[in-house]
Amino acid sequence: MAMQLDRVKMPELDPDTRTSSYAEAVLGYSRKLAVEEALRCIDCKTKPCTYGCPALTRAPEYIQAIAEGDFDQSLAIALETYPIPGTLGRTCFHPCEDVCVVGIKGEPVAICSLKRAAFDHGKWPKIEKPAPTGKSVGVVGGGPAGLQVAYDLIRKGHAVTVYEALPILGGMMTVGIPAYRLPRDVVQKELDKLREWGVDLVTDWRLGEGDFTLDNLLGKHDAVFLGVGCHAPKSIRVEGEDLPGVTHAVEWLRKLELGEPYDLEGKRIVIIGGGSTAMDVSRNSLRLGAKSVHIVYRRGRRQMTAAPEEIVQARDEKIRFLLMANPTRILPDDGGHVKFVECVQMELGPPDASGRKRPEPIPHSEFLLAADEVILAVGQNPSPIKQHVEDRVAMTRWGDVQVDEQCRTSDPRVYAAGDIALGPSSIIEAVAHARRAAASMHADLMADA
Repeated sequence: MAMQLDRVKMPELDPDTRTSSYAEAVLGYSRKLAVEEALRCIDCKTKPCTYGCPALTRAPEYIQAIAEGDFDQSLAIALETYPIPGTLGRTCFHPCEDVCVVGIKGEPVAICSLKRAAFDHGKWPKIEKPAPTGKSVGVVGGGPAGLQVAYDLIRKGHAVTVYEALPILGGMMTVGIPAYRLPRDVVQKELDKLREWGVDLVTDWRLGEGDFTLDNLLGKHDAVFLGVGCHAPKSIRVEGEDLPGVTHAVEWLRKLELGEPYDLEGKRIVIIGGGSTAMDVSRNSLRLGAKSVHIVYRRGRRQMTAAPEEIVQARDEKIRFLLMANPTRILPDDGGHVKFVECVQMELGPPDASGRKRPEPIPHSEFLLAADEVILAVGQNPSPIKQHVEDRVAMTRWGDVQVDEQCRTSDPRVYAAGDIALGPSSIIEAVAHARRAAASMHADLMADA
């Protein structure tokens, strides 16, 4: 039978419908469509998709299970690697698909979306708890890295408590990714399963507040994992950045998800940045009633770091892109509130350290863009924990935790992984790093048993 080169399309809400609500925009595969897409996989011997995944997901196996109509088995296979297949099936940037052999001649197999199908249609396997080891682990941070470490260690028999600073769990999954991309009931189901395993998930515990210190944690637990991520905003260092009406995206999204009301009705929103966060803020703004939304990005479309499908969905929703432009100043009105963003046109020069061509300003090409609100989506810095841990744990001058290849810190009982050690990264990269940390923690805990 000839190889099917075209990917089975997933149904989506039409753009007008989806911008009027927070309903999930991409509807996912039905069982029938998922089987049809899974049958496109040729089950190649080299399995590049597995090795293309930072977490070494057994993608060919869960795809083959779907091809056979066994969604329960497919979900069980995915759960052998991580506890958040529904989240990853909706949000992963799927590097596995970049190396899919089918993609050489046609479209790669929808590996990520098939993982979502396993979550959507599969039945969760029965939980069989191991014998307790008598060891206890404290996990600081309830985002992807922390949840991964908790999952790996609870399945080894260790007692695990996750401490989250915010009133909700999930980290960037819930305070960074909007519900139309990642419905909250998906994350809640994954958290409920962790509770069934026996993980103690607690919220409103911020490191450094009251008696919640690293010393106290080490007095209570045999080992501690730091997975606090990168939740601090990054500056763009331009005049007017501190004006009323200018907000950093990580703070904007977090406040929105925690219930702070935003009145954007009829407003002109300008977003600086070209990654997934910029797409999320822009599409959120439309759903909150914005009159117009512009994304200003200093490089071209091909250099944008957002996933291609996110960019397409934003364009379909009438988000306007001003590419090859960069802000130079943010200007106020007579009352001191933001009124204009002054930008300069850019051109691409030689590659920079990232390998992408460096954008350079074109002289005398400045222009003004009217704005009622400006949202800066230019990246994040490490969460500010340095003063609370540096007496025990070596830190970089930028606030990252220093770890070795096995995610051990300078304190033999403290480990770290994810964004706080890697810098801003994707969910799957944080999960992969956290798996390495959990393996090291288990080995060290059992060596002391």
